[in-house]
Amino acid sequence: MKQLIFLIFPLFLFSQSENEKPKLYTNTNLFEFYANKESNYSNLVVEKYRGVGLEINSFHGIFILKRFALSLGVGVSFTISDEYMSLPIVGDLKWYSDDYGNGSYLFINTGRNLKLGNFKAGQSSKMGIGTTIDSNEDIQYILEIYLKSKELTLNDKTNFNYQTTSIGVAFGIKF
Repeated sequence: MKQLIFLIFPLFLFSQSENEKPKLYTNTNLFEFYANKESNYSNLVVEKYRGVGLEINSFHGIFILKRFALSLGVGVSFTISDEYMSLPIVGDLKWYSDDYGNGSYLFINTGRNLKLGNFKAGQSSKMGIGTTIDSNEDIQYILEIYLKSKELTLNDKTNFNYQTTSIGVAFGIKF
């Protein structure tokens, strides 16, 4: 009986009308540009409006309900003014105004940066709003505006870090 409930419950969550095509998988690829509102090194003076960065991300996920999508993203980030690079891996949660990823949405994501070669370790989080613009059934264009907090670990032994709070815009496509 328990096995039957576990089989039926997901069907209930993902049920839709006959006219509605379910889209359970989502793939979003973004090009982000951000400007730091504040930046500082640990225990040093906070600098206002200094630094910019670029980030390229790819998010792959599923719709856990018709309007909620849970994704895992990987990317590469370049802090241009201070010449730092990072490899973020983040979890992303989106709530859409329309079913299966159409319309406007709110999002939040958080994760860690991989320490690999010249890429810095650390963590980041981002929240914002976005919208999808239909071009056809298979591809949608994305526009996002967000706030981002990032910390890059420069020295593990002394806990000397680079911290930023940024505002940004992202453009991309969603399959």
